[in-house]
Amino acid sequence: MKLKSTLLACSVIILGTIQLFGLDNKGLIKLIEVGLEDATIILKMKTEPAEYDLSTDGLIALKQAGASDELIQAALRIQSGIPEALHPSSGKGEFSQSPIPSITVPVIQPQTGGTYFTRLTFFQEKNQHIATNYARGTVIPINTEVRLNQIKKKYFEIEILTSGEKIKIVNEPSYSGLQTEPLTGRYLADQKTPIEKLPEGLQVSVLAGELRLGMTKETALIARPQNPEHGFGYMDLLDQSLRPVDGHLQ
Repeated sequence: MKLKSTLLACSVIILGTIQLFGLDNKGLIKLIEVGLEDATIILKMKTEPAEYDLSTDGLIALKQAGASDELIQAALRIQSGIPEALHPSSGKGEFSQSPIPSITVPVIQPQTGGTYFTRLTFFQEKNQHIATNYARGTVIPINTEVRLNQIKKKYFEIEILTSGEKIKIVNEPSYSGLQTEPLTGRYLADQKTPIEKLPEGLQVSVLAGELRLGMTKETALIARPQNPEHGFGYMDLLDQSLRPVDGHLQ
C-alpha cells in the first residue's frame, strides 16, 4: 500500500512538471520508468504539446528506455497529426494488392511571402533540411502549412505557421537537379495533397517519412524526397529488400 502511494505521488509530480513544458522524450522516459501503463501515458500524450525527438536516434533511445511499439507509434501519430484510427501494418508487399491512386498536386512557382502547404514529407535537423535523401532529425509531414520567407541562391527559408519555427531548405543542385527557385515548387503547393485517398497504413508511412513495402514510386518520393530522375537507386543504400516491381516496392 505504501509503495502504491509513493508511486502515485511520484507520478503526480512528474505529470505536473511535464505539463509546464510540454511532453518530450525525457518526459516519456520518466513516465515509463515510474511504471505507468501505456494507456495512461498515451492519454497524457494526447493532452500535452508534442515535443518528441522522433529521429532514428530518438526512437532508439525510447526503445532502450523500455518504450513499447504502441507507445512509439502513438508518439509518431500525435506529433504528425495522424488520426488515431490509422496505423501502419506489416508484411511483404502490404500495399501491392491495394489500388494506390495518384495524389500528386500540380507544381507551382511559389512566391516569397506566400502561404503554402508542403508537397512532401521531409526531415529537418537544427532548423535545416538538405535537399537530398536526408532522413535525420524531426519529421515535417506533408500538408504542413508554411510561409515562404525568402529564396536565396543556395537555399530557401520557410516558416511553420503553427509554431513559428523557421527552416532552411539547402539546395544541392547536383543531387536535386534544380536551381533553388524551381526547387521551391517541388516542396511547396498552393493546396493540400489528398493523402486521405491512400490506404490507411500508407497514409501513416507517408506522414512519418517512412519507406514501406508496396509503395509506388510516387508515394515513395512523397515520403522521402529526392530527384525523381534518380529512380529508386538510393533505396539500395537504405534497405536491400526494397525493389520496384510492377510500380511497387517489393
